[in-house]
Amino acid sequence: MPFNQFPGLPPQIDEMWAKIAQARGPEPNCHFLSLSACFLHELPEEIGMLSELRHLDLSVNRLKSLPENLGDLSALKVLDLCFNQLYTLPDTFQRLTELQTLKLSGNHFKELPKEVRVMSQMQCLRFQQNQIRLLPNWLC
Repeated sequence: MPFNQFPGLPPQIDEMWAKIAQARGPEPNCHFLSLSACFLHELPEEIGMLSELRHLDLSVNRLKSLPENLGDLSALKVLDLCFNQLYTLPDTFQRLTELQTLKLSGNHFKELPKEVRVMSQMQCLRFQQNQIRLLPNWLC
């Protein structure tokens, strides 16, 4: 769905979230989800029910915050949040212990989020084009 211009999810996606909420269909077993360039302002709470999700691309949207239950995506390995309007990450973010790649470029972070510090599996962290002026000691 890249490069669409709608303020929310189309009806087909809303239907998918409804099925996820029922947790009975194949959607909870989804491994890859790209909602890049959909100009989304928010994510539904039901995203946390995608327990098998491994790759989530939310780049090039208008997200200012993320739902707390994003931390429930325990199998997530790749998360692309580039080019949104994020200042912080939810506290539950540190529960993403399998996360290997995190892309935060093009947001409004003034410091590297503390939640990233505890991610022992992290192999790739991108955070250019933010407002970060000083790297934390734990990163160096």
